Amino acid sequence: MHRPDDYLLILPADHHIAYPDRLHDAVAAGLDRAEEGHLVTFGIEPSFPATGYGYIELEDGTGRTRKARRFVEKPDEATAAAYLETGRYVWNAGIFLFRADAMIQAFKAHAPEIFAAVTSALPKDPVKSIAERTVTLNPSAFAGCPSISVDYAIMEKVSPIFAVPVDMGWSDVGDYKALWELSPRDNDGNATAGAAHLVDTRDSYVRSEGLPIFTAGLSNMIVVANDRHIMVCPMDKAQDVKTLADRASAPSAPLKHVREQARSILYEQFDFWSRAGWDDQHGGFFESVDATGRPLEGAVRRTRVAARQVFSFASAVELGWDRTQVAADIVSKGLDHLLDAARNPSGGWAHLIGPDGRIADHSEDLYDHAFIILAGATAYRILGDSRGLDMALAALSHIEANWTDPDVGGYLEGSAHTSERRANPHMHMLEALLALHAGTGDEAHLTRARDIIVLFESTFFEPRYDILREFFLSDWKPAAGERGLLFEPGHHYEWASLLSQFQAVTGRDLSSWRHRLIAKADRDGRSEDSLFCHNAVLATGAVADANKRLWVQLEKLRALRLHPQVTTDEDVALLFDGIRKAYIDPAGQGLLIDELDQDGNPLDKPVPASMLYHLVTAFAPFL
Repeated sequence: MHRPDDYLLILPADHHIAYPDRLHDAVAAGLDRAEEGHLVTFGIEPSFPATGYGYIELEDGTGRTRKARRFVEKPDEATAAAYLETGRYVWNAGIFLFRADAMIQAFKAHAPEIFAAVTSALPKDPVKSIAERTVTLNPSAFAGCPSISVDYAIMEKVSPIFAVPVDMGWSDVGDYKALWELSPRDNDGNATAGAAHLVDTRDSYVRSEGLPIFTAGLSNMIVVANDRHIMVCPMDKAQDVKTLADRASAPSAPLKHVREQARSILYEQFDFWSRAGWDDQHGGFFESVDATGRPLEGAVRRTRVAARQVFSFASAVELGWDRTQVAADIVSKGLDHLLDAARNPSGGWAHLIGPDGRIADHSEDLYDHAFIILAGATAYRILGDSRGLDMALAALSHIEANWTDPDVGGYLEGSAHTSERRANPHMHMLEALLALHAGTGDEAHLTRARDIIVLFESTFFEPRYDILREFFLSDWKPAAGERGLLFEPGHHYEWASLLSQFQAVTGRDLSSWRHRLIAKADRDGRSEDSLFCHNAVLATGAVADANKRLWVQLEKLRALRLHPQVTTDEDVALLFDGIRKAYIDPAGQGLLIDELDQDGNPLDKPVPASMLYHLVTAFAPFL
């Protein structure tokens, strides 16, 4: 195509359409809107509450074409069922119709960096190339093009977009269940491939790519084998195949090395902070220690740090630290402190505690309260301490009653009601709600967590730059200037890990977001001359803070461990050894180096107690 008024119909290559004539009718119906200069998409009329597809919500109407209200990510089963009940949702098939100049204008307006990269990659004489039926892009020029789907880059930003609902026997052949549905089946409803031998088996998909398979007494099952692995799962769990594949490989030698070293380091940290972390005279946890391991007794103490210590020592029990009773005693004392000395008359928690054990700052902070929930929920789940659950629920109730924002979503920053809002406290609310659900099984906590996921998708993540914005105005518009373009690689990794946890619990596919977060942090956040990431970077790639805190590197380690498809075990081990040699070994005595300068030199800073929390969350996936 080379004329601006040509029409393009874009269809994915891996879909199956049983009734092409219905597709032809739908395209004819959408052509009128395309002739008007609109972008048109085609939505599949859903036949069941699928969790493996994205959805398009349509505006009310009865015409053949309807305005698309919004595009939504793959939902969990309950949400998908609710979508079907409304009659307004269709599956997003990724099929688009448009006039060439309309899409070009859309790219210029909403994704100019993509337009510029593709334009520069086109041949100098595209008309001649088209005449020869081959267009070859310049690989070096095209390498600079952002990797983003047309949904995120264009469709979610253009208004109006029109959709044509269609029932055409569509399948995206996305899993083995889809293959079973499309394959010839025997009289018992079975589809087979390769060396498969079935006895008394019904409605199953059995495929051998190596080892012969023999089955008996199966129903509605998927069995797939190659020369290394065998996968067996119910047909209704076909979406879980990728998870099973990720778990198929036993820990490699590099990961075993990391596991052994991580356990040793973590237990040493538990030993140190169990001795040095608690203030026997005034109660509560010290904020930090100096380079010799002595507590800084005159420093004020953040409530979130006390909560992190409760979380860490409760986790110590789960992670196998052999001083179980010491850990339980520290958790018990920490809960007493949080429920008494740190509590405001309002029912919330004070921000700062003075060195004398009394409240130094009565203001209340969402960030602090998220960790109150995390600490209480974890203490309850692991140690069965009901005070922890009571505390977590009280903190959640206080947040919901005082800081919920019904107008633009999310939560306020706390009692100060500042004009600026942050993504980071919401990330820790997601972490806290996942912990509360893990401890109680209450689905209401997942519903709240899902609201934060939606806020992440709609507001926090900026697809134009693939960054997680940090700072916003009160209406969730980005903060002005560089502050609105700032991203922290550590938070990219941290969000990726939490999105992974949410997906594991709910089945909601968040892999695209996770991979984009990690890719951006790896690409623009890492120091060129080391394995480590900077503290803060701008969307342009310019470094805003070239120092390298330990927690950032630990979050990177955790994210890479939870996403084995983005790197190798050897690289994970290399990062771990780098962290150990730069931040842990030189400190000695169970201490840590909190931060390196831009040249990799340790900064003369106290060792924060809160770093124990980061070690626990980073090392737990290895243990």
